[in-house]
Amino acid sequence: MSWWAIYLWTRLDILRGLVLTGLVLSGFVSVITAALGIVTFVEDEPEDNLKCRKIFRPTAWLFGLFCFLILIIPSSKDFAMVYVIPKVANSQMIQKDIPDIYNLAVSAFKAKLEKELKVKDPL
Repeated sequence: MSWWAIYLWTRLDILRGLVLTGLVLSGFVSVITAALGIVTFVEDEPEDNLKCRKIFRPTAWLFGLFCFLILIIPSSKDFAMVYVIPKVANSQMIQKDIPDIYNLAVSAFKAKLEKELKVKDPL
């Protein structure tokens, strides 16, 4: 893994924070412009209603974009799981050495258990 990848990995949480900030701000602006649009529509002010629509549409698109980005951008913990778990699971130690150690431990346990059973049961 290169230094650049590690650096980007550490910046994922900051990026998610920026996207979350954009999500909150665009959502706030969308709600305010929608409310103003409803008020101007009810009061029959077409010019103001048109202005609100011009503001609402781009902010609603930004809100949708930020929602999409917050779902796509992983946190550093998520990225660590995606990167590290396959590396560990596919390592030589896990694939070859651990089964051998497990088999040795099982055979030692069986041998010890057989000794204890022979000592307890003199028949």
